[in-house]
Amino acid sequence: MRKSTFAVIAIAIVYTSSFYYYGMWKTSTILYGGDAFGYYAYLPALFIHHDIDNLKKSVYYRNIEAGQQADSTQHIQIEEAHAYKDRQVIKYTCGIALLETPAFLLAHWLAPWLGYQPTGYSTIYLFFILFNNVFFSVVGFLFLRKVLLVYYNETIVAITLLLIGIGTNLYFFSSYNTGMSHGYLFTLYAALLYFSVRYFDNSSIANGLATGLCCGLITLIRPNEMYCVLVPILYGSLSAKQLLGRLTILLKKPSAYFAIAAFAICTIPQVLYWYKLTGSPFYYSYTTESFDFRHPKIIDGLFGYKNGWFPYTPVMLLAILGILMLKDNLKKWVLPIAVILPIHIYIIYSWWCWFYMGGLGSRPMIEMYALLAIPLAATIQLLWRSVLFKIATSLVGIILITHQLSLTYQRYANIMWSEDSNATHYWQTLFKHKTDINDIIVYDTNERQPTQTNSKALLAQVACNEQGVCETAVAVLNQKQYLSGWIRATCKVCNTTAAFDMYHYAALVIEIKHDGQVIKRKQIRLLNKLSSDGTYGIWRADFNTCGEVGFCTKIPKNYATGDTVMAYIKYSADDIKPNISTLKLEIMMK
Repeated sequence: MRKSTFAVIAIAIVYTSSFYYYGMWKTSTILYGGDAFGYYAYLPALFIHHDIDNLKKSVYYRNIEAGQQADSTQHIQIEEAHAYKDRQVIKYTCGIALLETPAFLLAHWLAPWLGYQPTGYSTIYLFFILFNNVFFSVVGFLFLRKVLLVYYNETIVAITLLLIGIGTNLYFFSSYNTGMSHGYLFTLYAALLYFSVRYFDNSSIANGLATGLCCGLITLIRPNEMYCVLVPILYGSLSAKQLLGRLTILLKKPSAYFAIAAFAICTIPQVLYWYKLTGSPFYYSYTTESFDFRHPKIIDGLFGYKNGWFPYTPVMLLAILGILMLKDNLKKWVLPIAVILPIHIYIIYSWWCWFYMGGLGSRPMIEMYALLAIPLAATIQLLWRSVLFKIATSLVGIILITHQLSLTYQRYANIMWSEDSNATHYWQTLFKHKTDINDIIVYDTNERQPTQTNSKALLAQVACNEQGVCETAVAVLNQKQYLSGWIRATCKVCNTTAAFDMYHYAALVIEIKHDGQVIKRKQIRLLNKLSSDGTYGIWRADFNTCGEVGFCTKIPKNYATGDTVMAYIKYSADDIKPNISTLKLEIMMK
């Protein structure tokens, strides 16, 4: 068996076994809203409930399966759609639903035979829809393998495929969070690369249709990625003059117009949907969500720990390095990569939610992995020239793959939630498979906690009323030696009835002020610091549990005697108020 074929089989085995291990169809995000539901909602609404214009029955049966309150007669309010007159317009385009249709129809046929309710949201539907992404992602590696073998040998291709398949966050979206679009887009881009190469060598009608179809489906899924058409246009051109000459020749061939027709046909389902619900063939369904092209968050998006690209997918640094190594026959890819990659980065990090919730690292960069596989392979080829470098490259590859597998497990085990993480938490929990209270505190504060202190003194203590409302504990720091110390705030908390929400929570806050201006402010969420059995998690909150919760923050270097320190309880939602009693403020010295 060829090494590259073995690599694809290995990826398929890892994806499938991980999919079964994590079992996300049992707790699918499709049932609880989000992008995965928005993509999929077209199918049950169209084929089962016939409510594509209002989604009332669809949401009703979804809520029934999720064990939530449901009423099919009431007007619905969901984040995945918005009201337009008396209708509900799904904000996501229908491209993913189109690719999910075979899996949906198979599940719908099997549902009554296997004893499942044919609602579109029972377990069998969730299983087939989520596994469909696993299958689709593996198909992408078949296309990518064929492209890479044009330029590299079996060993280099096999290593490249394994690094992209298991060493990047594509693994997370192809085995764990499989309701999303990124595995599909990766495959479509891999297919686009394959057919672009074929079309360059043979501009037949069949190759033109396939190329246009790939571009059309990508655009149907992500209209802002219409620039994918630049792949077949720019491939093979080494200069502007050569590009113009090639375009002139292509436009004289019928295959170019078949490609354009295939692209246009792909957009028809979305145009018809928008026209039916809004009366307009083109409609901006994201309403108030938008791009800020004047202030893109490129540095944060690439390097930040809040779902940044490189911290969670460091193997792509090798791909970026490899762009400089595209020589000889590989020069055909320089122009597509040099043009498309910057455009893609600029656009995705101009989106209002540049850190893209629900991911593990920067998820919209996954679409570029097929294109970046070419320079990644160039880097590997350079390193694969001596025994010493082969050993070093193999070890680095194993570490990168282990890193990605570990991150996915951390997400599953409630250790990592990357969309709100920070550098200190990232490095403190690296490769950890069990979290502790200090990890959970660092997740909130981005500051390591002291491991040892020699002395402590009480600065202030206040009581709280029966409703858990506390006065602010205030003290004045009047000694110079405090500069090497830590401020510690604690309170006694009982979680009896409140539910825990990462984004609406009660927090313990420490503020240090100089001349009335805040020079340092840190806070921690309270409820996920309580544990009945010593087990902690970012999203975990044990009910009917009481305990003392606290944290430390280092006195800043710009501290001066006479500065004020205070501790208080902050609420961000009226309905989440745990029972809080004594609030204390202390100084701790090493």
